[in-house]
Amino acid sequence: MAQKTHKEKLDQLERAASELGFETARRSPFRLHVHLDEELIMEFLGSSEDELTFGFGGTPWHTHETVLLSIANGRYSEFSASDVLLNLRSGELVIIEQFQSDKLLDRWIAHRDEPVDLQHIEPSEVLVVRRLTDAV
Repeated sequence: MAQKTHKEKLDQLERAASELGFETARRSPFRLHVHLDEELIMEFLGSSEDELTFGFGGTPWHTHETVLLSIANGRYSEFSASDVLLNLRSGELVIIEQFQSDKLLDRWIAHRDEPVDLQHIEPSEVLVVRRLTDAV
């Protein structure tokens, strides 16, 4: 079976996001924005190599095609882009935001059961855990 092109992957993600009740906006044939809530936008980008990357605009965290997340007790689980949307909606996955002196430094996805390591937190650093509503 032939590998899907970035356009086919983004088309499929756009349909999945809409079915989950997320607003979507196609910024170009290579870029899809999924509005997770009023202020959170997840960006999906297709490359010329038909690879899909996704993350949050304005922050460094991103992943390629799938994300491997720690669950608990040393176990890990892999999530595709559509799995990420589904599990964000259900609350299985959460969004972590890192602030320093009220400035957003990073934003990433985590499993709700992932152990949190606060060993390296800096003074005036704040971590916010956001769980999306499952209402559509």
